[in-house]
Amino acid sequence: MLLVVVAAFAATDAARAEVQLPEMIRVRLSVSGPNFRATLPDGAQLAIDDVPVSLPNGDATLGIAPDGWRLGIPAESPVALLAVAGAGSDDPVRSAGLFSGRNAAERARRILRAEFGRLPEVSRTGWHISLNASVLRESPARIDLTPGPTAPLTLNGRDYRGQLRLDPAGDGFVVTNVLLLEEYLYSVVGSEMPSTWSLEALKAQAVAARTYALRQISPDADYDICDSTACQAYGGIATETTSVRQAVDATSGIVATYDGQPIDAVYSANMGGQTAAAEDVWANYSPYLRPVASPFDSLALGSGWAADDYEWTVELTPAQLLAGLRRRGYDLTSLEAVSVIADDGFGRAVALEIRGRPFTLTIYRDEIRYALGIKSTVVAVSTTAEKHARAVVGAPGIAAERWPAGAASGGYRRSIAFEETPEDVRLNNGSVFTRELILPESIVLTGRGFGHGVGMSQWGAQGMALDGSDFEAILKHYFTGIELTQAG
Repeated sequence: MLLVVVAAFAATDAARAEVQLPEMIRVRLSVSGPNFRATLPDGAQLAIDDVPVSLPNGDATLGIAPDGWRLGIPAESPVALLAVAGAGSDDPVRSAGLFSGRNAAERARRILRAEFGRLPEVSRTGWHISLNASVLRESPARIDLTPGPTAPLTLNGRDYRGQLRLDPAGDGFVVTNVLLLEEYLYSVVGSEMPSTWSLEALKAQAVAARTYALRQISPDADYDICDSTACQAYGGIATETTSVRQAVDATSGIVATYDGQPIDAVYSANMGGQTAAAEDVWANYSPYLRPVASPFDSLALGSGWAADDYEWTVELTPAQLLAGLRRRGYDLTSLEAVSVIADDGFGRAVALEIRGRPFTLTIYRDEIRYALGIKSTVVAVSTTAEKHARAVVGAPGIAAERWPAGAASGGYRRSIAFEETPEDVRLNNGSVFTRELILPESIVLTGRGFGHGVGMSQWGAQGMALDGSDFEAILKHYFTGIELTQAG
């Protein structure tokens, strides 16, 4: 056993020079605007368009907010409309009023269109950047915030390590948090995995998150990574805990590699008992993202809060399913059938067919989750008891029956064969003018797992840790043929 350990670390040392780990990372924050309020602790620094701003002793408050919205009225508009503006007659565009919010401006805009047949333009009136309520600037500008020596920066009530940069963009600002990569992981690991879980599971999460982040860093881009689960969840200092910092520090600088290069260390909450091959989810083959068993995923059943991460059921009426498809951009007017037409051999859908009108959809791989609004592609489709109704269409002398209520909004429809048609509605020439409507009470989607299903299962990692595996064994189970490398 000792020889195996020595050999493993020898391989790690050989690969060390090939993988360089940047010190810093730039995180694009999904901070809602346009209003921002930042607390600058004593000793912090502020720069506006790269020009330093003197700060008072003690904490300071920086405020950023739009002055409002205006309606722009072209000068050639009707006289009655121009009278609403009340601006000078030589102005090319007159203001029809200032509004504190865009919704109010839009309501006034619609009223003016109804009254005068013209649609004014809505635009910002300007911005103000203030420090302790004193206005510093009255136009958008780049803002750089650097924390003090003993306390972090606070933006909109949330504390962040490192620096914050606010850049004007569109109708507001975009915010980037620049901080040490290892300190970024303090928040990510606590955001992505419960901090009360086993230390070895947290270590595995730390290595996976570090490796994933390393692959995203691009010096030529405006930022490296986002703060949502579309990248990795990041919540600032609020999601840090002692156990998470311990896990990150214990694995400092360690990344997962394949053939000496950092891997795409993807993970999701629960695989439903079996991981997926990368090509069955994203169409791209990867030698280390192969399907493996994940038997400890069922631990979620005993958690209470995450039981439906392992097993779940979604039951929809045909009308609800159709409405959901249309809301997600699939422009069907009715449904005929929904069925899984191919899977990966482990119950994970690879192709889903939705027959409807005016066309039939075939949806592949991970898009199936989006189309159906479900947690995982490990899914089976069934229906509850069906209602049948027949209608005669265009048969001479025979009135067509009405479809059941709600049928037009998403039933299953099909033409019925001649031999199924009652004698009294067959025409002399043998034509059949009947149709049958099959309306299931509901469509039942039964599945397992939560997430894309590729790479490391977080519930599986916790189960392996509880069973005695260390973080290296966990990672090597879920990522086939990898090594753990101490990056330089």
